[in-house]
Amino acid sequence: MPLTLILGAMYSGKSTELLKHRTDNTLIINHKFDTRTTGVKTHDGLEVEAQKCSVLPDLSETSSYDTVLIDEAQFFASLDGVEKLAPNVVVAGLNGDYMQRPFGKILDLIPKAAKVIFLTANCKCGKPASFTKRLSGITDLVSVNSEYIPVCWECLH
Repeated sequence: MPLTLILGAMYSGKSTELLKHRTDNTLIINHKFDTRTTGVKTHDGLEVEAQKCSVLPDLSETSSYDTVLIDEAQFFASLDGVEKLAPNVVVAGLNGDYMQRPFGKILDLIPKAAKVIFLTANCKCGKPASFTKRLSGITDLVSVNSEYIPVCWECLH
C-alpha cells in the first residue's frame, strides 16, 4: 500500500497537488479545523467535497476505497496506520510551523512513504519559498492571506 506525502510551506500548492491523485473511487478527508470550506479548497479556487473530521476513520470505514486523500494532515493528533487506509494513500500538510518546528505528526510518516513531494511557494523576493512566516500573534488560523506568508531562507532571517 504505497503512501505518498506532499509537504511544503503555506501557498505552495499542496491541496492542488493532492487533488491530482483523485480516482473514481476516492475518499477525501480534511481536518475540521479548516473552516475555509466544507470540503477541500485550493488557492486557485478549485473546491471539492470532503469528509471533515478531527480523528481519521479506521480501516473498516475506508476499505471500499482505492484511494484516500488527506489534507491539512498536520492538524490530526494521530496519523498512526494512515498508510493502511487504502491501496493508495496521499497525505498533504505543512513541512513545519512558523518557527520551523515539526507541526503535528506528519513528518513521522516520512520513513513509511514510498514517495515524498516537497513543494515550494514564491517568496516576495522572487526566490522559492520553503518556509511559512507568521505575521500576527493569532495561532489558530488554518490559512488567511494576511496572517501567514511563504518566505525563502534569506527573507525568513
